[in-house]
Amino acid sequence: MELLIIDYLVIATLLVSAVLSLIRGFTKEVFSIVNWVIAIYAALFFSPLVKPLISPYINIVAVVNIGAFLAVFLVVFVVASLITNAIAERFKKHTPGVLDHTLGVAFGLARGTLIVCLAYFALVLAIPERQHPDWVRNAKTRPLMQTGVAIIVRAVPLDRLPVNISHIEGIIDNVPTLPEVLQKNIPQNLQDKIDDKGYKDNERKSIDRLFRNTEKEK
Repeated sequence: MELLIIDYLVIATLLVSAVLSLIRGFTKEVFSIVNWVIAIYAALFFSPLVKPLISPYINIVAVVNIGAFLAVFLVVFVVASLITNAIAERFKKHTPGVLDHTLGVAFGLARGTLIVCLAYFALVLAIPERQHPDWVRNAKTRPLMQTGVAIIVRAVPLDRLPVNISHIEGIIDNVPTLPEVLQKNIPQNLQDKIDDKGYKDNERKSIDRLFRNTEKEK
């Protein structure tokens, strides 16, 4: 099996993430991620409430959106960090050191996978898959990244991002499809989440179409 440069980059990312988690331990790493998740979701859903406070002083819509997002994110992140750090210290007292660091490796691999998938998502947003160079299209780790991107699109409320990177429907048309074996188990649960988050009908149809289509270039 011949690995390409992107495969080596993926492997390196996973290894670095795993080693860092081994050093820091499972408890610290989990609560660190919890802080980020809470802060990001709080910013996505509450930044619209902050925009009216900023807009009288700034006339650029994009700056207002980003400013409101960052303001909510930073406040929530700091508060969440203070709370989770106190909780983490208590957890560590009751968790054997060896077990904590061993579990950290597994967590690090999962986090590394997420980082890789997010990077591939950014690439897909910038360049449609059909235009990717051969060293990306032929990568052995590409199916992993495609699966991750397909799940991310289902789980994240793209319409609440602080900046419109493009029309959501256009983004959906460019992202990879979810493998058929996972379609049987995942879509309905994630679809329920999407419905609750307020996607419009045409956006939901676009997302549904993403999972029904098979990858054309394969």
